[in-house]
Amino acid sequence: MTFRLRKRLSEDTASYDRDESEKYVDYLTEKGRIVKVGNLLFDAGAMFQRFVCDTRLCIPGKNGNCGGGKRKSNSCCVAYTPRLSTKERDRIERILAGVLQRFPRLGAAIEKAGGYYEWDEGFDRLLTKGRKDFCIFLTPDTEEFGFHACMIHAYCMENNLSPHSYKPSACVMFPLFLLDVDEEDEVTLVTVHSEVVMRLGEDEDNYADVGCLYRNKLAKEPVYVEMKDTLVHMFGTEAWRRLHRALRDHPLAKR
Repeated sequence: MTFRLRKRLSEDTASYDRDESEKYVDYLTEKGRIVKVGNLLFDAGAMFQRFVCDTRLCIPGKNGNCGGGKRKSNSCCVAYTPRLSTKERDRIERILAGVLQRFPRLGAAIEKAGGYYEWDEGFDRLLTKGRKDFCIFLTPDTEEFGFHACMIHAYCMENNLSPHSYKPSACVMFPLFLLDVDEEDEVTLVTVHSEVVMRLGEDEDNYADVGCLYRNKLAKEPVYVEMKDTLVHMFGTEAWRRLHRALRDHPLAKR
């Protein structure tokens, strides 16, 4: 004879062992922070966070400080090393000659580093780092643009190309962060880079405290507005329109 645990008790105890990302969505839902747009779950609290990408917030200037009053770089272009898929590499290769011509010092930096990417022990391609651990494609100074610029982004803008089509995906989406909640139904949580979500999505040791996400006077718009073009590129215009409508009347919008 087989004895089975009462169904209610079985379901309850099984719930405790769910993936942390599912339980995190439960937490956000209970806090009134989840906005549903089709299969996408947006964290309203994260979407209303003020944001702007400006290296004055993450790379020390003449005063020696950057975001959060820190005295060393806490830029995503320094702290993180994006991976490159084969297709991402191929897209960069298509414009690399033009980028090298536009930024003459880049060629020497790539030669010194032994290439613009390297292989790690897990056989991922990683963008190489240059001086001060800057991404190889980050301008080494602020003389031309007034900030440290992404050479790929700048080249694309100057040549009527979409930076979204040529930059590595991780760079395109930052600081937006995606967590798969239900792969079968393609349910995805869309939030913003933080220690909490990095711990859920990846190795806890991989988290970097980046300067652009501190409260600051330069950030004027909520991240979902500042990153509108990126969100449209990621999910399409209709998804952003629905998100905007939902957030416009959200209780957190009044705070």
